[in-house]
Amino acid sequence: MDNSAVVVQYDVRQRNTAVENYREAADKAIDQLREELETLDQLDLQGGLRCEFMMAGDGNSEEFNSFLGRELFFCAHHAIHHNMIIKVANGSSSSSSSIDYVDSLMMGMQIDAITVSFAREEGGISGAKNLGVLVGFLCKYRDLMEELVEEFGLKLLSIDLQRLIPSVTAKYLDAINPRMQAVMMQIVITEKQLEEPPEETKEGHVYTHLGNDLFSVLQKQLSLAKRNHFTKDAASQMRLSAGYQVYNVQSLLLEWVSAARINSSDQTIYLPGSSLKEDKKEGEEVKKTEMHIAALINTAAFIEKHVPSLLLLADGERGRRRRSKGGGGGRGEKQDGDENAEITAVSERLKRQISAHNNRIVSAASMVLMRLVVETLRDLMGKLFTKPHISSGKIVGEIVATIYDYFSDFRRWIKERRHLMELMRSITRRIIAVYIEALTKNHRSVTWDDNSPALVRMASDRKDFRELMKKVKKRALVGDSHGSRPASSSSSSETAIMAEVLEIDLDIFAVLRRLLLAKSVPSIIIECGSYLQFFMEAGYDKAQAKDSFQRLLAIKRSVGRKTRLTVMQEHVDHA
Repeated sequence: MDNSAVVVQYDVRQRNTAVENYREAADKAIDQLREELETLDQLDLQGGLRCEFMMAGDGNSEEFNSFLGRELFFCAHHAIHHNMIIKVANGSSSSSSSIDYVDSLMMGMQIDAITVSFAREEGGISGAKNLGVLVGFLCKYRDLMEELVEEFGLKLLSIDLQRLIPSVTAKYLDAINPRMQAVMMQIVITEKQLEEPPEETKEGHVYTHLGNDLFSVLQKQLSLAKRNHFTKDAASQMRLSAGYQVYNVQSLLLEWVSAARINSSDQTIYLPGSSLKEDKKEGEEVKKTEMHIAALINTAAFIEKHVPSLLLLADGERGRRRRSKGGGGGRGEKQDGDENAEITAVSERLKRQISAHNNRIVSAASMVLMRLVVETLRDLMGKLFTKPHISSGKIVGEIVATIYDYFSDFRRWIKERRHLMELMRSITRRIIAVYIEALTKNHRSVTWDDNSPALVRMASDRKDFRELMKKVKKRALVGDSHGSRPASSSSSSETAIMAEVLEIDLDIFAVLRRLLLAKSVPSIIIECGSYLQFFMEAGYDKAQAKDSFQRLLAIKRSVGRKTRLTVMQEHVDHA
């Protein structure tokens, strides 16, 4: 069918015709139209035509290119709209009909919404704003229709709008994400460029403004969505997007702190700088103090505390409105329940991912502080198991005193006691591992017995470490250094448990003693697992732990080279 010359004039109407005044004439015209429509094939429906209609009330018309199938579809869904006007005008409120005015309005709105959403894809702030307004409009429309359905018992036949809202919301998020990511990056860059010491609370806890800046930006974005009437799934998508922004910032922080370097000459922490600061070249390192690293640990705690409220409505928005209305039931409520369960699952998974990232940040920052302490003590630890150490306990005494001084600072700076105790455990483990390394490197091969000077010194050193653990436990269990806030009962219990674990780590001294005094290969094999495990938990890889164990065997004169090879190959390699 060639329609190229056809112009459909929607605004040209003839009044008082037979079709308008006589039902028989209208029936005959409809039958004739039906017969003609049934002869059309796919090719006919794709035939082009032109439409003419007024764009405003000034009487001027415009022509637009279209095709037959589109115009027939428009007439069909618009007829539903007119049929429902007739139905309402006749006073009929029955919902048994297959035609429902809720559905007819919804179909028209979906077509308009799709047209607008695709027409506004020019990008940038203007495009994002238009999409945001569209999402809010669709949410308002959906909520209104649901109220009408519940109030008048009408059927909601179409569910396409439920699918359209998440799709348009996703387009809105795609439009704003580049700008949001740039803001998130700037927050991290500001943290990298920070040269001033972190600020302190009245309790002495150190912090930067990264956490506050991060959540302030995200809350503003969520407030804007709320003002635009983002509800239910649209609000949930916004909150989940905010959660993913948090995760991305965490990833940047983790990458940054994991690249820290300790300068051995002056025990200074260096972190990668930023190329965006005029006086800093790309890749240049910047100095950071241990206070900055402690502030990062507190930032992780801040994120952990505030993320649940950030994601709260991602699994709660939907329920409030339905509970306030009461009643319900049927397909729409079941679909809401299914979507709620899916969003709740996504929200919980995201919370776990963010929590795991927080733990990684705390571990990476703790590793930096641990390396700083070890580097500070390197000269002292280099004297372990030399004559000055064997003959006097002053060296270990100085080591323990230095660790406690660091602990006093960390205790004041770090807010969460569990983070403090995890840090102290990593420090003491590494120091004890280095202590044992010094034994294997500095002590000559001898036949060990209970009276060996090194064993006597080790027993004394173990007491010094134990006294350190007791002092750490005692101070960790009391309130802050300013005495203004005692630790909570749950925090105290957790701290006490971790303090006990610190003392358990001292069992390695007993393992070491038994290894040195062992007279047979089986006796050595019994202890090798505990030895290797301690070193690997202290941050050594398996190869380094095995190397340390092999050097330990080398200072046992009673164990020959052949026996050492047998132990290493047949037992340690498979431990």
